[in-house]
Amino acid sequence: MRAKRPGGRIPQDGRADLSYDTVGESIGFFRYSESGARSLATRIAQHVQTGHVNLPHEEAIRDQLLERSQPFEVTDVTGAPWIEIDFAEDVARATRDVLPLLRDVP
Repeated sequence: MRAKRPGGRIPQDGRADLSYDTVGESIGFFRYSESGARSLATRIAQHVQTGHVNLPHEEAIRDQLLERSQPFEVTDVTGAPWIEIDFAEDVARATRDVLPLLRDVP
């Protein structure tokens, strides 16, 4: 998600605009219900089957959001401890430095 219009509508083009009531960016943490996860997996499989194997996973999430068949909420995580994990050493650092900080988050 890049921006949310007043009234909770998410723009399709993803461009931030100051007329929106909320401007943010997905940091890649998602929690899905079982049906939502199955829906996302189906969408990703459809992208692969139609030869769109180089699309980022965010395109499947965007498609799912625009369908409006699943509930969708955002959470402000400003100031919350986090780390981007790309490599094994990131996992070690997250375990050592970030996880202890998360235990204190309500």
